[in-house]
Amino acid sequence: MEVRWDRLAAATDEAASTMLRTAFSTIIRESNDYTIVLMDRQGRTMAESRAGIPGFAALMSSLSAVVLDKFPARQWQDGDCVITNDPWIATGHLPDIAMITPIFHGGVLVGFAGTAAHSPDIGGTPSMGATDLISEGILIPPLRLFRAGGVEQGVKDLLLANVRLADQLWGDLEAQAAAHAVCRRREQEFLDDFGEPDFERFAAEVHALADAALRAAIRELPDGVYRAGVDADR
Repeated sequence: MEVRWDRLAAATDEAASTMLRTAFSTIIRESNDYTIVLMDRQGRTMAESRAGIPGFAALMSSLSAVVLDKFPARQWQDGDCVITNDPWIATGHLPDIAMITPIFHGGVLVGFAGTAAHSPDIGGTPSMGATDLISEGILIPPLRLFRAGGVEQGVKDLLLANVRLADQLWGDLEAQAAAHAVCRRREQEFLDDFGEPDFERFAAEVHALADAALRAAIRELPDGVYRAGVDADR
């Protein structure tokens, strides 16, 4: 189990290296403001990159549930890609763009690759004083950016017409797509090498182990009241 999980985690790290090398903006390349996760076809996270923002990975499973509700499994094609920056279902604010692509094996949908990365610009007010969501910039509901490997040109044109740094934004989205290509290739190799038809059994074991470990850690905490606080920037 550990060997298999390490292999998938290594695949996400390889995908992260691809994204870092090909991203246009310094936000991804130098700030590591991103995440990469691998999910089964139910949207359950199986592995995530060991760099980047862990909080993003925790949101990908809930995001995948929303995306699968809008785009049922039977509608996906190899080469599809859905993006969104809706803060209520994705990563928390509009500059973070989440991307989900399907992974097929033997013509069957077996999983998804997911990334989230902070874009260099998303339109809106140029200052940090935004007081409502519209001022943050353009809101992208879950939309297909690629369909069967081809760019949905209308979506691309609409998006790039509403941002200041169009070249950087598109370059970063292509870098995310390149990372997804690595995930897709490595997941297919994983299934071939281990002779598995899909990830359902593996994902169930991962979640069972994680659940047991968390419950064991909680049981070790003494009974009582625990408080904590964090001072945010002012």
